[in-house]
Amino acid sequence: MGNDKLKYPVLVEEIKNRCPWKLMKNSINEETIFYHLCKNNPPTEEDFKPHAYSNIPQRKGKYKKILKNFKKSKNSLKIQINLCLSFGISVYLDKNDIINLQKNIPQIGNFIASLKINPLEHGKVYNTPTNHASHCTWFPFKNVDFKQLIQSIYI
Repeated sequence: MGNDKLKYPVLVEEIKNRCPWKLMKNSINEETIFYHLCKNNPPTEEDFKPHAYSNIPQRKGKYKKILKNFKKSKNSLKIQINLCLSFGISVYLDKNDIINLQKNIPQIGNFIASLKINPLEHGKVYNTPTNHASHCTWFPFKNVDFKQLIQSIYI
């Protein structure tokens, strides 16, 4: 794959004005090390695919439906936020959280990439804890070269 720029987040442009960003509190505004699970070493563009485009069975091919749902004005705020989050990329602040995720759901990936992300240069990052307190959602800018952000790979 000759192009190391992320192509998937380009569609985030289609939703950015529809997401309730102001209500998605706890944005991270400083350069920070995050961890992300990857299937490939070195990581490829496919490793940085948002859930909306992933091959996770319950989401496969659903991004057009997700975009269509944004047009419905009757969606609750919670649904709007979840739709927005599906276009982000999961990253973690705590390496132990991602190690536990890797053990519990090995099909997500065998390699952990540490990434140095500066939200002002590389895209918005929101603290979005789920089952793991350090879970964050990253919305990369259109032309981010993810390979430049990788600090190291852990096996």
